Amino acid sequence: MSLRRRIRDILSPVPQPAPPPDPLERFRGVPSKLLADFDILAHGQGLLGTMTSGLPMDPAGNPIPWFTYPAIEYLNQFDVREKKIFEYGCGQSTAYWRRRGAQVWGVEHDRAWFEKMSARAPGGSTLYFADSERDYAFAIANANTNFDIVVIDGVFRAACVEPALAHLRPGGFIILDNAERDLEVGQMLRQRGLFPVDFNGFGPINDYTWTTSLFLTPEGITGFDVAAPNPIGGNDAR
Repeated sequence: MSLRRRIRDILSPVPQPAPPPDPLERFRGVPSKLLADFDILAHGQGLLGTMTSGLPMDPAGNPIPWFTYPAIEYLNQFDVREKKIFEYGCGQSTAYWRRRGAQVWGVEHDRAWFEKMSARAPGGSTLYFADSERDYAFAIANANTNFDIVVIDGVFRAACVEPALAHLRPGGFIILDNAERDLEVGQMLRQRGLFPVDFNGFGPINDYTWTTSLFLTPEGITGFDVAAPNPIGGNDAR
Protein backbone atom coordinates (compact mmCIF):
# COMPACT_ATOMS: atom_id res chain seq x y z
CA MET A 1 0.00 0.00 0.00
CA SER A 2 1.40 3.39 -0.94
CA LEU A 3 2.16 5.98 1.71
CA ARG A 4 -0.39 8.31 0.13
CA ARG A 5 -3.20 5.70 0.45
CA ARG A 6 -2.26 4.94 4.04
CA ILE A 7 -2.42 8.61 4.92
CA ARG A 8 -5.76 8.93 3.10
CA ASP A 9 -7.22 5.92 4.97
CA ILE A 10 -6.09 7.38 8.28
CA LEU A 11 -7.48 10.83 7.57
CA SER A 12 -10.64 9.61 5.78
CA PRO A 13 -11.46 6.12 7.07
CA VAL A 14 -13.93 4.04 5.13
CA PRO A 15 -17.26 4.12 7.02
CA GLN A 16 -18.18 0.79 8.54
CA PRO A 17 -21.75 -0.56 8.29
CA ALA A 18 -23.85 0.04 11.35
CA PRO A 19 -24.44 -3.02 13.52
CA PRO A 20 -27.83 -4.63 13.16
CA PRO A 21 -30.45 -3.36 15.61
CA ASP A 22 -30.79 -5.31 18.83
CA PRO A 23 -34.24 -7.00 18.73
CA LEU A 24 -34.35 -6.87 22.53
CA GLU A 25 -33.77 -3.12 22.66
CA ARG A 26 -37.50 -2.42 22.71
CA PHE A 27 -37.80 -4.47 25.92
CA ARG A 28 -35.16 -2.53 27.84
CA GLY A 29 -36.85 -0.66 30.63
CA VAL A 30 -40.13 -2.53 30.17
CA PRO A 31 -41.88 -3.19 33.51
CA SER A 32 -41.33 -6.71 34.80
CA LYS A 33 -45.11 -7.22 34.97
CA LEU A 34 -45.37 -6.76 31.21
CA LEU A 35 -42.59 -9.30 30.67
CA ALA A 36 -44.51 -11.70 32.93
CA ASP A 37 -47.60 -11.17 30.77
CA PHE A 38 -45.52 -11.94 27.69
CA ASP A 39 -44.30 -15.15 29.30
CA ILE A 40 -47.87 -16.24 30.11
CA LEU A 41 -48.94 -15.74 26.50
CA ALA A 42 -45.83 -17.16 24.85
CA HIS A 43 -45.25 -20.13 27.15
CA GLY A 44 -48.21 -20.55 29.50
CA GLN A 45 -50.76 -20.35 26.69
CA GLY A 46 -48.28 -21.80 24.20
CA LEU A 47 -48.44 -19.11 21.51
CA LEU A 48 -44.71 -19.30 20.80
CA GLY A 49 -44.89 -23.04 20.15
CA THR A 50 -47.85 -22.68 17.80
CA MET A 51 -46.02 -20.04 15.78
CA THR A 52 -43.09 -22.43 15.43
CA SER A 53 -45.16 -25.50 14.54
CA GLY A 54 -47.97 -23.81 12.63
CA LEU A 55 -50.49 -25.94 14.54
CA PRO A 56 -52.89 -25.01 17.35
CA MET A 57 -51.46 -26.85 20.37
CA ASP A 58 -51.18 -26.34 24.09
CA PRO A 59 -47.73 -26.14 25.72
CA ALA A 60 -47.70 -29.94 26.15
CA GLY A 61 -48.27 -30.48 22.43
CA ASN A 62 -51.93 -31.49 22.72
CA PRO A 63 -54.32 -30.27 20.00
CA ILE A 64 -56.55 -27.30 20.71
CA PRO A 65 -59.09 -25.43 18.56
CA TRP A 66 -58.01 -22.43 16.54
CA PHE A 67 -60.14 -20.22 18.80
CA THR A 68 -59.08 -17.30 20.98
CA TYR A 69 -57.36 -18.28 24.20
CA PRO A 70 -60.11 -16.83 26.41
CA ALA A 71 -62.66 -19.03 24.60
CA ILE A 72 -60.44 -22.10 24.88
CA GLU A 73 -59.95 -21.56 28.62
CA TYR A 74 -63.70 -21.27 29.10
CA LEU A 75 -64.41 -24.40 27.06
CA ASN A 76 -61.79 -26.28 29.07
CA GLN A 77 -64.04 -25.84 32.11
CA PHE A 78 -66.77 -27.98 30.49
CA ASP A 79 -66.98 -31.72 31.01
CA VAL A 80 -67.78 -32.86 27.48
CA ARG A 81 -67.46 -36.60 28.04
CA GLU A 82 -70.12 -38.39 25.97
CA LYS A 83 -71.41 -35.06 24.66
CA LYS A 84 -72.26 -34.82 20.96
CA ILE A 85 -70.49 -32.16 18.95
CA PHE A 86 -70.83 -31.24 15.28
CA GLU A 87 -68.19 -29.17 13.50
CA TYR A 88 -68.59 -27.21 10.30
CA GLY A 89 -64.87 -27.29 9.48
CA CYS A 90 -62.50 -29.96 10.80
CA GLY A 91 -58.98 -29.72 12.16
CA GLN A 92 -57.13 -29.71 15.46
CA SER A 93 -60.42 -29.07 17.24
CA THR A 94 -61.69 -32.49 16.16
CA ALA A 95 -58.85 -34.18 18.04
CA TYR A 96 -59.29 -31.75 20.96
CA TRP A 97 -62.94 -32.72 21.50
CA ARG A 98 -62.24 -36.44 21.11
CA ARG A 99 -59.31 -36.32 23.52
CA ARG A 100 -61.71 -34.89 26.07
CA GLY A 101 -64.20 -37.72 25.57
CA ALA A 102 -66.81 -36.17 23.27
CA GLN A 103 -68.41 -37.82 20.26
CA VAL A 104 -67.59 -35.74 17.19
CA TRP A 105 -69.12 -35.39 13.76
CA GLY A 106 -67.87 -32.92 11.19
CA VAL A 107 -68.01 -31.85 7.56
CA GLU A 108 -65.20 -30.60 5.32
CA HIS A 109 -65.41 -29.05 1.85
CA ASP A 110 -61.78 -29.43 0.74
CA ARG A 111 -61.09 -32.92 -0.61
CA ALA A 112 -57.37 -32.95 0.19
CA TRP A 113 -57.93 -31.67 3.73
CA PHE A 114 -60.83 -34.08 4.24
CA GLU A 115 -58.67 -37.04 3.26
CA LYS A 116 -55.86 -35.87 5.52
CA MET A 117 -58.24 -35.39 8.45
CA SER A 118 -59.96 -38.72 7.79
CA ALA A 119 -56.63 -40.53 7.93
CA ARG A 120 -55.82 -38.84 11.25
CA ALA A 121 -59.31 -38.86 12.73
CA PRO A 122 -59.39 -40.47 16.18
CA GLY A 123 -61.89 -43.20 16.95
CA GLY A 124 -65.30 -41.88 17.91
CA SER A 125 -65.35 -39.24 15.19
CA THR A 126 -67.27 -39.24 11.91
CA LEU A 127 -66.32 -36.93 9.07
CA TYR A 128 -68.32 -36.12 5.94
CA PHE A 129 -67.16 -34.60 2.67
CA ALA A 130 -69.39 -32.08 0.90
CA ASP A 131 -68.32 -29.43 -1.58
CA SER A 132 -71.70 -27.94 -2.46
CA GLU A 133 -73.33 -25.38 -0.21
CA ARG A 134 -76.51 -27.35 0.41
CA ASP A 135 -74.79 -30.69 1.03
CA TYR A 136 -72.30 -29.02 3.33
CA ALA A 137 -74.90 -27.14 5.36
CA PHE A 138 -77.21 -30.14 5.75
CA ALA A 139 -74.47 -32.71 6.47
CA ILE A 140 -75.41 -32.26 10.12
CA ALA A 141 -78.64 -34.17 9.40
CA ASN A 142 -76.66 -37.29 8.43
CA ALA A 143 -75.98 -38.07 12.07
CA ASN A 144 -79.70 -38.43 12.89
CA THR A 145 -79.26 -36.85 16.31
CA ASN A 146 -79.26 -33.51 18.09
CA PHE A 147 -76.06 -31.96 19.37
CA ASP A 148 -74.85 -30.40 22.58
CA ILE A 149 -72.45 -28.11 20.72
CA VAL A 150 -72.36 -27.02 17.09
CA VAL A 151 -69.23 -25.27 15.80
CA ILE A 152 -69.53 -22.94 12.80
CA ASP A 153 -65.95 -22.45 11.63
CA GLY A 154 -65.87 -23.45 7.97
CA VAL A 155 -67.37 -22.29 4.67
CA PHE A 156 -70.97 -21.43 3.67
CA ARG A 157 -71.51 -20.15 7.20
CA ALA A 158 -74.78 -18.32 6.65
CA ALA A 159 -76.27 -21.44 5.05
CA CYS A 160 -75.27 -23.47 8.12
CA VAL A 161 -77.29 -21.43 10.62
CA GLU A 162 -80.73 -22.99 10.11
CA PRO A 163 -79.54 -26.62 9.99
CA ALA A 164 -77.39 -25.97 13.05
CA LEU A 165 -80.34 -24.58 15.02
CA ALA A 166 -82.58 -27.45 13.89
CA HIS A 167 -80.12 -29.98 15.33
CA LEU A 168 -79.09 -28.18 18.51
CA ARG A 169 -80.61 -29.56 21.69
CA PRO A 170 -82.21 -27.13 24.18
CA GLY A 171 -79.50 -26.01 26.57
CA GLY A 172 -76.74 -26.55 24.03
CA PHE A 173 -74.80 -23.78 22.35
CA ILE A 174 -73.25 -22.72 19.06
CA ILE A 175 -69.63 -21.63 18.69
CA LEU A 176 -68.96 -19.06 15.96
CA ASP A 177 -65.29 -18.34 15.35
CA ASN A 178 -64.17 -15.08 13.72
CA ALA A 179 -67.41 -13.51 14.88
CA GLU A 180 -66.01 -10.01 14.40
CA ARG A 181 -65.72 -10.84 10.69
CA ASP A 182 -68.90 -12.87 10.15
CA LEU A 183 -71.33 -10.21 11.30
CA GLU A 184 -74.12 -11.56 9.10
CA VAL A 185 -74.01 -14.96 10.77
CA GLY A 186 -73.99 -13.41 14.23
CA GLN A 187 -76.98 -11.27 13.32
CA MET A 188 -78.88 -14.32 12.03
CA LEU A 189 -78.28 -16.16 15.30
CA ARG A 190 -79.37 -13.19 17.39
CA GLN A 191 -82.53 -12.82 15.31
CA ARG A 192 -83.34 -16.43 16.18
CA GLY A 193 -83.20 -15.58 19.87
CA LEU A 194 -79.67 -16.69 20.72
CA PHE A 195 -77.51 -14.55 22.99
CA PRO A 196 -73.82 -14.04 22.18
CA VAL A 197 -70.98 -14.19 24.68
CA ASP A 198 -67.88 -12.84 22.97
CA PHE A 199 -64.34 -13.94 23.81
CA ASN A 200 -61.90 -11.42 22.32
CA GLY A 201 -58.15 -11.92 22.46
CA PHE A 202 -55.09 -13.59 21.09
CA GLY A 203 -55.11 -17.20 19.99
CA PRO A 204 -52.83 -19.82 18.48
CA ILE A 205 -50.48 -18.98 15.59
CA ASN A 206 -51.76 -15.50 14.76
CA ASP A 207 -50.15 -12.13 15.55
CA TYR A 208 -53.47 -10.35 16.03
CA THR A 209 -56.62 -10.63 18.13
CA TRP A 210 -60.03 -11.84 17.02
CA THR A 211 -63.36 -13.00 18.46
CA THR A 212 -64.72 -16.44 19.22
CA SER A 213 -68.37 -16.24 20.31
CA LEU A 214 -70.65 -18.66 22.10
CA PHE A 215 -74.32 -18.26 21.20
CA LEU A 216 -76.68 -19.42 23.93
CA THR A 217 -80.29 -20.49 23.55
CA PRO A 218 -82.97 -18.88 25.75
CA GLU A 219 -82.64 -21.86 28.12
CA GLY A 220 -79.03 -20.93 28.79
CA ILE A 221 -76.36 -23.61 29.03
CA THR A 222 -77.71 -26.73 30.71
CA GLY A 223 -76.72 -30.37 30.90
CA PHE A 224 -72.99 -29.74 31.42
CA ASP A 225 -70.82 -30.03 34.49
CA VAL A 226 -68.71 -26.88 34.52
CA ALA A 227 -65.58 -26.50 36.64
CA ALA A 228 -64.58 -23.30 38.41
CA PRO A 229 -62.30 -20.91 36.51
CA ASN A 230 -58.58 -21.68 36.72
CA PRO A 231 -56.86 -19.09 34.52
CA ILE A 232 -53.47 -19.87 33.05
CA GLY A 233 -50.98 -17.55 34.69
CA GLY A 234 -53.36 -16.61 37.50
CA ASN A 235 -52.17 -15.48 40.94
CA ASP A 236 -52.74 -18.92 42.41
CA ALA A 237 -50.16 -20.37 40.00
CA ARG A 238 -47.38 -18.07 41.26
